Amino acid sequence: MSVASRPALEVQALAAKRDERRAAGIACGTHALHDGYTDLILVMLPIWQREFGLGYAELGLLRGLFAGTMATFQIPSALLAERVGTAAMLALGTALAGAGYCLAGASAGLPLLVVALFVGGLGASTQHPLASTLMARAFAGERSMKAIGTYNFAGDIGKMTVPAAASLLLVMMSWRPVLALLGAVGLVAAVAIFVLTPRYPLEPASQPAEQDAVSDAPAASHRFAVSTSSSSVVGNAGQSAFAVSAPVGATVIRVDAMEESCQIAGNNGYLPVNRSHHRTISGRRG
Repeated sequence: MSVASRPALEVQALAAKRDERRAAGIACGTHALHDGYTDLILVMLPIWQREFGLGYAELGLLRGLFAGTMATFQIPSALLAERVGTAAMLALGTALAGAGYCLAGASAGLPLLVVALFVGGLGASTQHPLASTLMARAFAGERSMKAIGTYNFAGDIGKMTVPAAASLLLVMMSWRPVLALLGAVGLVAAVAIFVLTPRYPLEPASQPAEQDAVSDAPAASHRFAVSTSSSSVVGNAGQSAFAVSAPVGATVIRVDAMEESCQIAGNNGYLPVNRSHHRTISGRRG
């Protein structure tokens, strides 16, 4: 190695490190924001139920629409990213997710809310296939396991912080400006994603020898995909079912508590108690 080539190699190494940091920041930040957007719906469901007089079927429809749209368009978004680029597609998806919540904040009823969550789910479909690929490209080899673990942890941070931030903001203002504010965060993040995402070249096609060496990989990959997809489906389904049915349980608990309080007050002489009505309610509950 010549002395003249050493500075060039050092420059390349520094550029590679810079791209790794930028890729990690973009992938983890995008994962946190999009997962936070996904769980933000759980905070908004009781508010929308009260605001628009929705039933539990409509609440389940809203939750299922966002999750179903996000799942359905993940593969098409990955295929489209091969043509327009990861940075552009990931930025577009983040902008759509933020715009969906801005539109939800301006909705006046169920129809516009359905459109808003469809737009949000469409944007959220870009995050998992593109951000995880960006992380894997930046940290190839043995470092990929640690990098992917960090990426997954960032998503859990988003699930905690975005709904918590929305809850705190709801104490100070109504839900419409809260959604507009959180949606605007997605629009600003989309600009940062497009500017800062490193552009990696397309991987060359595998040689025949490499294809022979990995001939047994598809079966193992298929089993892994089925197992992880199944666990994800079961987990999300359980979370969604609990989120939609939780208000029902809360209502039953409140009714039971009110009945017990009235019974205690009636026994102490503070309130007249209709004991025949209480027996009827108790019999139905039992």
